[in-house]
Amino acid sequence: MRHFYAFLCIAGIAAIFGSSSCNVINPAEVVPTYVHIDSFSFKGDPARTGSASHKITSVFAYFNNAPVGVFDLPVTFPVIATAPGTLLVIPGVDFDGLTGYQATYPHYIGHEMPMTPSPGNTIDYTPATEYSTGARLLSNEEFEQGWNNDNSFVRLFGDADLINTTTASEVFEGGGSGLIRLGAGQDSTSVISRTGISIPANKSSFIELNYKGNMSLLVGMQVRLIDGSLFEANIIGLKPRTEWGKIYIGADEFVGAYQGTNYKMIIRTLKPEGLSDGFLYLDNIKVLSF
Repeated sequence: MRHFYAFLCIAGIAAIFGSSSCNVINPAEVVPTYVHIDSFSFKGDPARTGSASHKITSVFAYFNNAPVGVFDLPVTFPVIATAPGTLLVIPGVDFDGLTGYQATYPHYIGHEMPMTPSPGNTIDYTPATEYSTGARLLSNEEFEQGWNNDNSFVRLFGDADLINTTTASEVFEGGGSGLIRLGAGQDSTSVISRTGISIPANKSSFIELNYKGNMSLLVGMQVRLIDGSLFEANIIGLKPRTEWGKIYIGADEFVGAYQGTNYKMIIRTLKPEGLSDGFLYLDNIKVLSF
């Protein structure tokens, strides 16, 4: 009898610890709260930072400073939370136009939202953003001077100028946009900023611009180096597109490698073979830094 009683005790203890062990190995799962973001709302200040056009394509999300993930917009994503906290979302863009390379844009601010867990439910959220208070507009061409060549670009070489157009179907926003047109007997052109600007090194400097057209777009920069010589290089090439797009081009690599004064932007285009009428539209060409 004593042996049987001891067996029961051992079996009971094993059952207790076995049950406890299973709970440790398989803890109860936390049901996430879902957050849906369709897009960011954007508040612009034309007097300080020019056009409010933007192309925010992704969101970097954090809950109580812990990373949740990086998501293409629009998105519904899960947040594991067992207590109230703060959801921080930061706008992401296609860096240098590369859709596979999402990066936070340093000149846009993030947005915080107090969040109380609602397991299994979805919270609709439209975060707001704007240019940071530290963003400085170093250069801005909006092509608002009417149909003439009164803008901040001049022909470097080639067959055409960058002119202003006020034709409604050709204008992105406001009263005018820029236009390069290559017709019969015209093959290519390059235009350059009339006036150089000073761009600081390692200050998250970016070129922004809106564009569309049936010709490719090549963006480059020229600088007068410390020894007095001129140097120029292409930075990025963009394919033709039928709808207006926006691009963010990082300038820090060029400025860091080629330090000097009077940085100028160069825009080049080439009419594809067999195309009789080539056109390239541009607007809101900015250089921003801190």
